[in-house]
Amino acid sequence: MPRTTVTPTSISGGSSVGVGFVEFTWTAADASNGNQFVSTGKEFLIARNVNADSPLLDRIVTVLKTNGQIEYTLSGGEYLVAGQIPTSGYRQADNYIYLDGSHADIEFAVLVLP
Repeated sequence: MPRTTVTPTSISGGSSVGVGFVEFTWTAADASNGNQFVSTGKEFLIARNVNADSPLLDRIVTVLKTNGQIEYTLSGGEYLVAGQIPTSGYRQADNYIYLDGSHADIEFAVLVLP
């Protein structure tokens, strides 16, 4: 099966007061097939473990590199922000960044800088 695509949300250039606000959508980790998002080199990845009822129940977020991977453990209720993720060393041949979550308790959002 193909990876589940996380749709990035663009951050606006700001308002008249110089601050940009954006609402974004969480995508549950596809623990069987993995996830991906299109890479332009301007993305920030946000991940969270929504199982706050069990703070000792750790879940793993993995960002796959072209020559390895980076793993981060999130306990229940914790968040992770990673970025700005460069294309070099991270973008796969199909122009996607691959990421995996060990369980659907992990949710991803991707924000893109202007």
